[in-house]
This record gives sequence, structure tokens and C-alpha cells, in this order.
Amino acid sequence: MPFVDIQSRLGINVDRWLLLQSGSQPNKRAARCHAFEKEWVECSHGIGQTRAKKECQLEFEDFYECMHRQKTHERLHAIRKQRDKLVKEGKYTPPQCHTGKADDSP
Repeated sequence: MPFVDIQSRLGINVDRWLLLQSGSQPNKRAARCHAFEKEWVECSHGIGQTRAKKECQLEFEDFYECMHRQKTHERLHAIRKQRDKLVKEGKYTPPQCHTGKADDSP
């Protein structure tokens, strides 16, 4: 414990600035990826950057996927390619609501 706690005397919390998802959120709800970031920080806290890269790789990958949605976008792209291939071959016809045409029903 520090002898002089400057952060509390000034009313600031530097730790909250360091984390992306820990800032003030609307309606006092946690940010989308806050839990993943917290797990990653808890895993890597105190073991050093070199060890954390190896030992906390799973937590970091989960956090990165939550932030950037890269694997999700790749999977959706593969699904769209497969759908377009089947439509081109005539093995699949999309439902009327997915054709992009206006609906005639009231």
C-alpha cells in the first residue's frame, strides 16, 4: 500500500484508462467484451509480457474475436459463397423475403 494515495486524493482512476472496456458505459451496463478483457488481464497480471503471450493466448484470442469478429465474418462469408454456389447450380432457391424484391402482400 502506498504511503500517499494520489489517485484517490485527485479522484482519478488510472487503471480504468488502461482497459478498453472498463470506461463509463451508458445505462451502467458492462461493455460487450468487458468480461473477455477482464479474463485476459487477470491471466496476464503479474507474470510478465513474455510468459503472458504464451500462457494467456486463449484468453487473448477470445478477447480479440469479441472485439473484431474476424472468425465470425470469415464464417459468414463462407456461408454466403456456398449459398451463391447452390443458387447458381439451381439446387437452392432463396425464400421470397430474401430476394430483395418488395412484398406484394398487405
